[in-house]
Amino acid sequence: MLRGNEEFRLLDAQRTAYKVIEGHLLDAQRKEDRKVFIVRGGPGTGKSVIAMRLLSILYKRGVPSFFVAPNQAFRATLADHLSRSGRDSQRLAKMLLQSSYRFHDADWSKDRTHDVLIVDEAHRLKKGNVYQYKGENMVADMVRAAKVAIFFIDETQQVSWNDCGSIAEIRAQAAQLGVAVTEMPELQAQFRCNGSTGYLNWIDDVLQIRPTGNFENWGDGQYEFAVFDKPEELYRELQRKNTDNRARLIAGYAWDWPAAGRQRGSGQTHVSAGQLSLPWNYTGSNWATAEDGIGQVGCIHTCQGVEFDWIGVLIGDDLVYKDGKVIGVPGKRAKTDKSLHGSKAALESVRGDQISTAKVEARIQNIIRNTYKVLMSRGQKGCLVWCADTPLREYLRERVKLASTIGGVDDIPVRKAAEPDTPYQERK
Repeated sequence: MLRGNEEFRLLDAQRTAYKVIEGHLLDAQRKEDRKVFIVRGGPGTGKSVIAMRLLSILYKRGVPSFFVAPNQAFRATLADHLSRSGRDSQRLAKMLLQSSYRFHDADWSKDRTHDVLIVDEAHRLKKGNVYQYKGENMVADMVRAAKVAIFFIDETQQVSWNDCGSIAEIRAQAAQLGVAVTEMPELQAQFRCNGSTGYLNWIDDVLQIRPTGNFENWGDGQYEFAVFDKPEELYRELQRKNTDNRARLIAGYAWDWPAAGRQRGSGQTHVSAGQLSLPWNYTGSNWATAEDGIGQVGCIHTCQGVEFDWIGVLIGDDLVYKDGKVIGVPGKRAKTDKSLHGSKAALESVRGDQISTAKVEARIQNIIRNTYKVLMSRGQKGCLVWCADTPLREYLRERVKLASTIGGVDDIPVRKAAEPDTPYQERK
């Protein structure tokens, strides 16, 4: 099923982790007891590669299994990669890659329980009243629907108020159903960002998601990070790097996301900054693999779980730097943004309770910061950034200098603005 797909090739540390997980999985299958496995790992640690390898080996052994992911764009990209192995693989992909939205209405009797569910991007599992979801809690759905459920998770990639996928939630739902939980050793080795764990630690530290100190080696020339004064300059550089359709531009939700006018050929643009004006990714096609994907702007939902060689990130007015703090500004998010839907009601419900209010506000901040962490960690070779907030731009530059000083590197790319240009529009 994966023959000829370099995207799913296991590297040394991934192979070791895979063998450990496979051994536990096969042992669990031989027993009657139901089981839940939790596999933690940050961006680029190989969660999806290992998950697909597990699916492949289970299919070969005739074990009824599904690969489950909440994100439709991610599943579409996986299906596109699988289809390179031929028409049979394309058919297999449609059958085996399933949405997390479909398991709530299954018959949970023993004879209908699936043997294995491999749940990737488990941090994006939802609860409550979510678009097209008729259940109550997707984590509960996954545990209830499988004899063996494997959750691949990174809690710092939760980017929506209704995201409920956490280790605590998985354990709680498993306990309610009397299912044993095994937490596997955390995946550590980094295969994205040119193997630079330091760069990803740096993002966590710079965005003030969590304090880290082990980021001194990322600026040794293996990974390119550049800050631009003008978005059109960033886009020009990204186009130059798009030699094999492996560069993409993505943005946060500071720009409206219209339901209409996003078809290819409509001529409408949605993301405007400086002299740059481009459409959001077209409906009806897979932006991540489309030949004209560089002429569209992706979002958190179309890029999470996916990686490219080069990524350009437009940071909108919803993230600023003030008084030494990186601050999310929910009021600057587009009116069409649904990721914080429910947060206002949560704040209202705890009015007058300072501790509870602080917790809700911290969660709002985490969602906004996590969004940009995900966007800034999609590139294999480099990340190019523009910020609407000038102080944030300068803060990133200063932090890059700090990283290069610690690492003993004299020159980290910092892009200054060039002369004014012709406005950028969609390239026909």
